[in-house]
Amino acid sequence: MDNAIKFFKMLAKRLDYIAAIVLFLNCALVVLNVITRSALFEMPIFGVYEIVCYLSLISISFALANCAVEGGHTNLTFLLEKMSEKKAKIITIIVNIVIFINFILIAWNLILYAISRVQVGDVSPVMRLPIVYLMVLICIGFILLTITPLINIIEGIRIIKNHPEKLLSSKEGGQ
Repeated sequence: MDNAIKFFKMLAKRLDYIAAIVLFLNCALVVLNVITRSALFEMPIFGVYEIVCYLSLISISFALANCAVEGGHTNLTFLLEKMSEKKAKIITIIVNIVIFINFILIAWNLILYAISRVQVGDVSPVMRLPIVYLMVLICIGFILLTITPLINIIEGIRIIKNHPEKLLSSKEGGQ
């Protein structure tokens, strides 16, 4: 199980690097488009708005999992800080279970939506690119995000199961 968790974290980190590269390319494309629209060249890049939108979606979906793994998202912990560590860990596990179930439902509907777009044969409005490739990349990013609360659940259960003395000795007895 530890190898699977390490592999997932490594994969999330690599996809985050890819997201950073895509975001850089996105910025470079915008700057290049501004330069080519100037009075000097007067020939904008065809479909740049569409490309920028799609690259932004890809970079965000690839960065989500690593952001969740690193804890870079917003956590509301002011209530948990008032509780004992064991109670806080149990509540965190319960919240992660709810998040995991919610993410599974969202990912499932996202996959169903992607399948429906393939069946219809949707293409982008300007460049006529098949939407299916974009949907597959977004699904990959969101599926990896869905795995993150599962890892948090496993790690939380391990802490409670393997180190109960650490949790009991730290803050027990109050609040």
